Amino acid sequence: MMRRARLMVGRTLFIWPLLGCVLLASLLTTSSNLAEDAQPAEAAKNRVAKNDAALRIIPSEAAVAIAIRDIGQFTQRGDKFIDRTQIKVVFRLSDAYRMALTFLNLNKGLDGNGSAAIFAMSTPRDVNMLVMSVPIANLADVASNYSIPVAELVPGRLIDRQGREGNKVNSWCRFVLRDGDHLLIGGDANSLHSAYKSPSLAESLPQHDREVLAQDDLLFFARAEANREMWASGLANLDRQVAGLSADELTALQDLKAVLAETDYAAVGVGLEDGLSIDAIL
Repeated sequence: MMRRARLMVGRTLFIWPLLGCVLLASLLTTSSNLAEDAQPAEAAKNRVAKNDAALRIIPSEAAVAIAIRDIGQFTQRGDKFIDRTQIKVVFRLSDAYRMALTFLNLNKGLDGNGSAAIFAMSTPRDVNMLVMSVPIANLADVASNYSIPVAELVPGRLIDRQGREGNKVNSWCRFVLRDGDHLLIGGDANSLHSAYKSPSLAESLPQHDREVLAQDDLLFFARAEANREMWASGLANLDRQVAGLSADELTALQDLKAVLAETDYAAVGVGLEDGLSIDAIL
C-alpha cells in the first residue's frame, strides 16, 4: 500500500538516516501538518509536473539516489534558508556538489541551472558503485575536460578513460557515458550501462506521485528490495528515536514504521521555496 504525506516543517525534532551512504531523511515536527493518502484534487492540480528534471535523471531501478532539480535555484534557496534559520551545517549540499566537480576535473561545459544526481544501481559496497549524473551545457567543453573527442560522446556509448590521458585516472570516475543532456560518471561499467537502459522515475512513477515530487528542490529515493539489510536497520533505528516525543509524535512514528515495513520504495522530496516542506511517498 502506498501512502503519501505532506509536511510543512516548523521546528525539526530529528533526522534519522534510513540509508548509510545516502541521506534519506524523515523529519518529525512539533508543528507538522500531516495529511495521509492523496492530496485534494485542487492542490494536486497546483503541483502539475512542469519541471520533473530530478525525476528524469533517476533510474527507476536505482537502489538509492539523491537528485537536485535545479542546481542554481537550489543553491539560492538553500543559502537563503540556512541564513534565515541560522542552522549550523558542516557544509552545504551545493558546496559538496562543487567539490565533487573539482574532484572529477569537470571545470567546463556544465549547466549551472540543470539537474544533477548521484545514485547506485545496487546496494553500494564501495565508492566505485556510485554513479554521478551532471548536466551538459556545451558538449565540446565537457568532452575537453577529459580530452575525449566530442564525436565519441554519443548517447549510450561507454568510454573507458583509463590510459587516454597518459596517467592512471581515479577509479571512481574511470567510465563516462552520455545520456541525453547529462553525462554519467562512475567506476563500474555495468552500473553506467544499467542506468542508461533503465526507465526513469518520471516514466515509472504514478502520475500523482510525479506531480507531488516534480517541483521539490531535492529528491531522495530508495528501493526496499535493493536495500533489504539497510532498510531493516533503518526500521530498527526508528525504535530508538522516542526520547522526548509526545503521544501524537509517538503515534506518527509507529505509523511511519508500519508504512515503511510494507512499501516497495520511498521517495522524499524537499522544497525550499517557502521555508521547508517535505513530500513523502511511501
